[in-house]
Amino acid sequence: MGFLGQNGKIFIEPKFSHASDFFGNYANVIADSTFGYINKKGNMRLFPGYQNLYWYFSDIGIARKNEKYGLIDREGKEITKIDFDHLNIPSEGYFSVSRNKKKNFIDKDGNFLFNDSINITGSYIHDGKTVFEGSNRKRGLIDINSHIVIPALYDDLVGFFYEGLMRVKKGKKYGFINNKGEEVIPLIYEEIGYSFKLGYVTAKKDGKWGIIDAFNKNIIPFDYEGINNFSEGLALVIKDKKYGYVNKKNKLIIPIKYPLIWQADFSGDLAVFKLNDKFGYINKLGEVILPAIYDQASQFKDGIAHIILNGNANFINKKGKQKFHGIYKEVYNENEGLFKFLN
Repeated sequence: MGFLGQNGKIFIEPKFSHASDFFGNYANVIADSTFGYINKKGNMRLFPGYQNLYWYFSDIGIARKNEKYGLIDREGKEITKIDFDHLNIPSEGYFSVSRNKKKNFIDKDGNFLFNDSINITGSYIHDGKTVFEGSNRKRGLIDINSHIVIPALYDDLVGFFYEGLMRVKKGKKYGFINNKGEEVIPLIYEEIGYSFKLGYVTAKKDGKWGIIDAFNKNIIPFDYEGINNFSEGLALVIKDKKYGYVNKKNKLIIPIKYPLIWQADFSGDLAVFKLNDKFGYINKLGEVILPAIYDQASQFKDGIAHIILNGNANFINKKGKQKFHGIYKEVYNENEGLFKFLN
């Protein structure tokens, strides 16, 4: 693996068996079966003896050795003992850890956030809060000062509020609560989307999918085998394993005729469609803008989309012009002005 610049020229030579995106000035790499990192000048540091090393956006990273985990700095100094069973990338400055099936969080110096009497079940901190489990085996939210924000009343909850609401579950039914713990969307749905998006969420009732708003008003009736939330004003709907698109008035804008594929929401006014095992792009009128000639195709983002054509990976603009002239097995999405590639 290596990195390309925006102009398609090689920015860092492809000499790594694996490379992460750049997080700030550094990317994690594996070279000669050894873990380490590079900076944007291509300077590399490797640290033998580890099964894995991973830095995120800070100078404190995660080290794995002898099937255990701990913290390490960029000079290779171990900040904690390498004795945790699991250790996740940091969220809001705290690393989720577990030892002997007991979860907690530590800061960059290895100090524990919660005392052992609190049964933490969350893996991330969101807005200073995470999920805990009470003695009743139910779950709630607790903040980083160990104050209970949402009592342990639920069989499951997402662990964060988005657009002021959080998904919760009791028994086999889902709904949403606000940050006061009030049930805003009643727990009556068999399944429900992870979070609201611009005031809407998908939900399943009586075996069919539809869309509701934040006031529990049914926007798209429960008529579909599957549904995606609105994207650029249209929602993908599924019937008989084929999909089309409806607007917010449930008017069918694009007929339900396309073979089901993943990631077919509108983005940049275009959506992916499939025909004869190839992929292309349609507009919001259902007109074919780019024919189904691609082996793989993804959504447009910032005016370009990742495709594979005749086994070669590249990016195209909305006219189908390829961004890079080289031949690559894979080219990954742009990150901090660079494109990771595999030749």
